Amino acid sequence: MQIKATYDGMKNFTTQELCDYVIAVDEKKAKAPRFIQRTSYARWISDKGAIVREIAKRDAK
Repeated sequence: MQIKATYDGMKNFTTQELCDYVIAVDEKKAKAPRFIQRTSYARWISDKGAIVREIAKRDAK
C-alpha cells in the first residue's frame, strides 16, 4: 500500500490506516541499509509530516 501525502491521496484512508502506514514505513526505513535510506526514503520526512498533520486535523474534529 502506498499513500500519497496529498489531500486527495489521504482522503480514502481512515485515521487508523494512516497511523499504521506511518508506523510501518518508519520500521521499514529503520531496517533498510543507510544508502537505501538516503535515496529511497529521501522524501519520507516531509511525507510523514503531511500525514501526521492530517491525522492531527482529523483527531481535532
